[in-house]
Amino acid sequence: WHALEEMNRWGVLGKLLPSFNRIVGQMQHDLFHAYTVDQHTLLAIRYLRYFTHSENAHELPLCTELMMAMKGSWRLVLALLYHDIGKGRGGDHSKIGAEIVRQMCRDFEITGEDADYIEFLVREHLTMSMVAQKQDISDPEVVENFAKKVGTMERLVGLYLLTVCDIRATGPKIWNAWKAQLLEDLFYSTARFLKGKGIDRDLLVSRRRKDALRMTRFTPEQRDRINKFWDNFDVAYFMKHSVRNIVWHAKVLLPHLDSSKSFVASRPLRGMEHAHEILILTQDRPELFARIVSNLQQYGLSIAEARIHTGRDGRVVDSFIVVDDGSDPNFEQEFAHFQEILAEKLDLAEKLPPPLRGRPSRQSKLFPISPQASLRPDAAGKQYMLSIVTTDRLGLLASIARVFVKYGINLVTARITTLGERAEDVFLIESAKLRDPVFCAEFEKAVLEALEL
Repeated sequence: WHALEEMNRWGVLGKLLPSFNRIVGQMQHDLFHAYTVDQHTLLAIRYLRYFTHSENAHELPLCTELMMAMKGSWRLVLALLYHDIGKGRGGDHSKIGAEIVRQMCRDFEITGEDADYIEFLVREHLTMSMVAQKQDISDPEVVENFAKKVGTMERLVGLYLLTVCDIRATGPKIWNAWKAQLLEDLFYSTARFLKGKGIDRDLLVSRRRKDALRMTRFTPEQRDRINKFWDNFDVAYFMKHSVRNIVWHAKVLLPHLDSSKSFVASRPLRGMEHAHEILILTQDRPELFARIVSNLQQYGLSIAEARIHTGRDGRVVDSFIVVDDGSDPNFEQEFAHFQEILAEKLDLAEKLPPPLRGRPSRQSKLFPISPQASLRPDAAGKQYMLSIVTTDRLGLLASIARVFVKYGINLVTARITTLGERAEDVFLIESAKLRDPVFCAEFEKAVLEALEL
């Protein structure tokens, strides 16, 4: 890395690799890249170098372990050096970069599997991040499709390491423990599939229920109660939550299973500052998601993920990953009180408050983002994926939730991705009305109008 940086500083790297010379000093006109393209590229290689030193293993142990065991790591360095080489040329920079790096391999007589490996990493360098952050990686079909695209464990390891370095080198506010966990979960799920250990949903659910009970000290009566409660929920609940999460849910919800009142609990998210997981047990009702989101955002909490599970008995178990800005030293104490208030508000039939409106920042005015909304069926064709891109603002999610209420849309899961001032959110939704193209067009239009408010 030191040699590459010096070569770039004195213009030698651009002379040796003319295509690299085009990205030297190239600005990235968006709200989340903090560096020029060449600076970002060399910083990504620097992060890769970190994984070759055991003293850094505590930070991302899986990355260090994989890097230490990797053979031919020079190919990964080359892939990182060329992963953004296609920027500024018009069109898909990943595909353009793949063509450029293929020619580079010919020029330097890199052939066969080595050339294919480098080209694959450049062409697909955004894929793992997109799948982890925007798709439901607890769905076996999502993992299977990703695994088929990757093809081999060698490619998976390279793509995982490249993705981690790429995101970390984007800007100081982009990488966090939540994204690290998503990528690690996708890596393990894909590795399992590539090793011939496919995912049997029924077997997985049975194992998770047994493992969860084994980790508790419930009495036989308590086991019966929690098993009856679990019987209300479909496979999705057990697929979307780890055994540790299911155990926590069971322990905190058990005393409240016979109550008709709403209950809210929370815990800090491991490895991520100012982040909490909020768990809500309540009765299903109209405007429930909109009401929860409105209250969370009025309290100044940013939502990173929402998982919605409605049982056959009409009870709902919702979990949210939320992040506060870290500005309030008394947050933990006030947050405990807020949970009680939220539970009470969910049981009151008060009129839904209007969503908070935040002023756009100066940065977002300099780099305006045209709102986008797209709706398409998921892989199974049973549910629909709503993807939105817009400028992030206070009250955005509450505004979208109101559109769901108006059009009778049920939310299954939500992935909330914020890149600087840019929001890229994906919602898995369902409604019989979505089979009607006219209804879909009206719904999309309403979502766009909400984004432009």
